[in-house]
Amino acid sequence: MKHCKVPSLLAEALKKLRANMKEDLSKLWPAREGESEDEGREMHEANMVLHLGAILKNNAHIYTEVSTDLDPKKRIDFVAISRKRDWVLVCEAKRGYSTNHIMGISGDIKRIVHFAKSEIPVHSKSKRFGLLLITVWEKSGGRALIKAWRNSLEIKNKSDIAKACRDVVRKLDHFNAERHVLTIKDYGDEGKHYLLYAVFEINLH
Repeated sequence: MKHCKVPSLLAEALKKLRANMKEDLSKLWPAREGESEDEGREMHEANMVLHLGAILKNNAHIYTEVSTDLDPKKRIDFVAISRKRDWVLVCEAKRGYSTNHIMGISGDIKRIVHFAKSEIPVHSKSKRFGLLLITVWEKSGGRALIKAWRNSLEIKNKSDIAKACRDVVRKLDHFNAERHVLTIKDYGDEGKHYLLYAVFEINLH
């Protein structure tokens, strides 16, 4: 599959994001175990956009929790507008450990596309990109999402969470999204903690 062409600045920022998160989490991780055994010590989504904003700040105008005119109660997690006005990035961040969370990611894709097409007053020639950032543990829910991200989720798996994972990947494939699975850290008995991301171009036509 042909993936979208991402500006080198964004590609490098996403690589650096994992490294920065790993460094900071090695010093302090004030997250308790989740309510279910699948959650692990989940990091809040705001940490992901915080790191991404710090990386991009010199080259882009940064906004978080951006509301829209059409629906002021709903917010986009993160928006970056290149200072050169050649690209715009619209991002949603998630923790992926249950069927409901993963089904929510499908809704996030739709919201990202809608926002990028109708809510950003920038130069019409600016390329617009959507980005999903997801942290997961290599446990039941997260394991299915990781496999789907890698195109290795077994077809015979008919569980609700597998169906939700496939739906997310199908939607991303529609946009020729570039998907990556990055290991943040191996915590031994607690399991491995991953950063998943998918970036895709949004055409205005």
